[in-house]
Amino acid sequence: MQGDVAVRFLADPAAVDIRVAETEEFAPASPRYMPLPSYPDSVLSAGGGLAFVAVRLHLDKGGFVIAVSDSPLLASSDGPHSGEFREAVESVVRRWAFSPARVDTVAPNGQDSNPAGSRSLIATRYVPTFLDFAFQFSVVDGRGVVSLGASNPGPASDLPR
Repeated sequence: MQGDVAVRFLADPAAVDIRVAETEEFAPASPRYMPLPSYPDSVLSAGGGLAFVAVRLHLDKGGFVIAVSDSPLLASSDGPHSGEFREAVESVVRRWAFSPARVDTVAPNGQDSNPAGSRSLIATRYVPTFLDFAFQFSVVDGRGVVSLGASNPGPASDLPR
């Protein structure tokens, strides 16, 4: 038997938007290395089924995961194997890497002669950030499946902000 998971980015509607000056542009963190966790063999052997694990990843200025906490956006499922599902997620996401979030300082409007309409980059500042993800573990007909974009049991957005 094998098990797999689905992963979904969760946008936090309560998060404060990053404020930038007119000459600044925010670029969010973007994934570089994100292997998915495996369905725990011990849970699969015990007949485990559907589970959700939602986590918040805290990223440093380099785009590396420095902490993992519960997501405030979606509750993880509770059950006899919830600790094993959480450990499967946490052991993998701690190795994930992202291109770091950054704030770019650009030339003021009207002061750049770039014919393409984009403004010239003056400076870049990397910033720590966080991202929330939900994982869905499932077993169908004795084997695991990956169902990206599967229905969510709570409020979340399918698209990053």
